Amino acid sequence: MQNFFHRIPFSRWELGTYGILLVVLGGLSWWRLSLAAENTDMPPPPAKSASADTEARFETITPHISLSFGSQHFVGRVLSNSFAMIHPRREGVIKDIFVDVGDRVSAGQTVATLLPRGVEGQSSADILRAQAEVESARQALQNTRSVATESVAMAEENQRILTASQGGERPKLHQEIDQAQTVIGQELERLRRIFLGPQTQPQHVSNLPGFFANTRKKQQVFNDFHDLWRKKELGISPNDLPQVFRNLLSLLQNAESLYQTARSPDAESDMQTIQMAQSRILATQEKLDNVRLAIETTEQSLVLTQSKSVEALEQAHNRLEIAEAAYQAVLASQGHQKISAPFSGTIVRRLADVGHQVMPTNPVFEMTGAQTSLGKKSKEEIRFEVDSETLSSLEIGTVVSVRLPQANVPFSAIITRKSNALDPNTNTAAVHATWQDATVQPLPHNTRVLVLVQKETTPILSVPSTSLKRKGNENFLWVVDEKGNPRHLAVTILAEDGELSDVRSPLLTLHSQIIANPSVRLWRESTPLDNPEIP
Repeated sequence: MQNFFHRIPFSRWELGTYGILLVVLGGLSWWRLSLAAENTDMPPPPAKSASADTEARFETITPHISLSFGSQHFVGRVLSNSFAMIHPRREGVIKDIFVDVGDRVSAGQTVATLLPRGVEGQSSADILRAQAEVESARQALQNTRSVATESVAMAEENQRILTASQGGERPKLHQEIDQAQTVIGQELERLRRIFLGPQTQPQHVSNLPGFFANTRKKQQVFNDFHDLWRKKELGISPNDLPQVFRNLLSLLQNAESLYQTARSPDAESDMQTIQMAQSRILATQEKLDNVRLAIETTEQSLVLTQSKSVEALEQAHNRLEIAEAAYQAVLASQGHQKISAPFSGTIVRRLADVGHQVMPTNPVFEMTGAQTSLGKKSKEEIRFEVDSETLSSLEIGTVVSVRLPQANVPFSAIITRKSNALDPNTNTAAVHATWQDATVQPLPHNTRVLVLVQKETTPILSVPSTSLKRKGNENFLWVVDEKGNPRHLAVTILAEDGELSDVRSPLLTLHSQIIANPSVRLWRESTPLDNPEIP
């Protein structure tokens, strides 16, 4: 082989050229083999964890609602739910004040005093008059109760006389019923003797004997008499008495008319018997009706007496209650010279000075630290007033941005409740929110804050200008996803003032973790936020 190369005529330059060519071909072969190795299933070399790498490489921030675009501004107040007011118990002039702003007070502690009310001796006279009215009302109640008891007792006695037994005798109503049944039986017996004779019984005949011109009426009289006789034999109940009276009177009238045409020497005597029977039946019926009417009247009288007694007692009770309330009001107005703290807490505001006229409707002090159930649930709230249009767009759970007076960085708050009615004077409604950021320190009661409410579905947010990168005609941000991986998204810049830029993107929210200072190499490491992550 060596002899072969020696026989080939190569110059020095040709050998150098061939050597360079061999080196280039070898490098290309090695590069192709490296690409093939990358496409195989061989495990990659060990790498750092994503979370550790993210913490080491990325500094993240969260965006805030823009102050210039897409938001409404409302002035709100910080309310402490342990807040309470101290009111005087009566109207008066402040004589002395014992506490001031910042002082800690306990429940029942005297915080101020009032001057005595009225001229000398006026308070005692007012109290005595009110006390006398209470005694008068109490005596009137006792008299009314006695009269009512007596009236009801008399009405019950009148009813008892008519409906209850007296000295072993049956009630008067029962006596009259028995008497009516007896009279009816006696009159029917007399009619039997007139119609049928002394010995004949109605069940043994089928017609009325005698010579009468009107045979139809004769048969009717017999039939009516026969029906009444049979009812008497079976027994007439008290409930049947009214109908029996009517039937018997109708029978007597027809019999009288019939005997006026009778051809008998005894017709005139029989007619007199019939007429006397009518008188006795009418008298018995009237007597029984009078007893029934008397019973009904006594029952109505009893009900009316009871009703009037109850009404009179209620009026007497009301008078006594009013007198006692007036007496307590006089005691309250003439006394209560001390203004006491209803709860333990810290005085945060004084609303009156010595010599000021105060009333129960106006507070004298404001305090915080009162132990209330609402205060245990939520220590602080933010209250702000909104118009009707904004109220309809706010829902429970909506996140708003709040700027504090001592901090330029806004904090997040979440709406917890809102009023459904508008104030008739301001045409606004109250909305309450609580802090969503746990880093917010408690603020003094009544601290004024600025509340920003976004108006659009896609919010316009403020981000540091250093977090933006431009590529072509588009601007991009990088955010860190839940797995700690960087993702880029396109945003629209609406305004920028050097440090901050107002941007909009449907994929950007108040909770997005934005990389503050992205590097160029993130283009190679990140994937678009709107596309699924490449495994």
